[in-house]
Amino acid sequence: MLLEKLKDEIKFTNNEKETARYILENLDKVPGMSSAELARAAFTSKAAVVRLSQKLGLTGYQEFRLKLVEEINQKNRLSPLQGKCPSATALSMWIRTMWETEH
Repeated sequence: MLLEKLKDEIKFTNNEKETARYILENLDKVPGMSSAELARAAFTSKAAVVRLSQKLGLTGYQEFRLKLVEEINQKNRLSPLQGKCPSATALSMWIRTMWETEH
């Protein structure tokens, strides 16, 4: 959900759009960065990074980093399943079929 919000860039300022793009292009680096480091890398200010975090519905950059790591981990866990099932709908149907078969 967080990654989707970053991709959508709804009501983002130009600085926030640039920061969002940097985050999406550097998902492997951002979790280990401070707000000041992210700001420097995205050519914006620390305050802009914090405001972006808040615009995404979070209390600040620390919560943003936690949610980002959580979402990246979840995405990584689902990647092998996505290779076998073309979509979440197909996965849901497969789970439902398996459950109905057993019950």
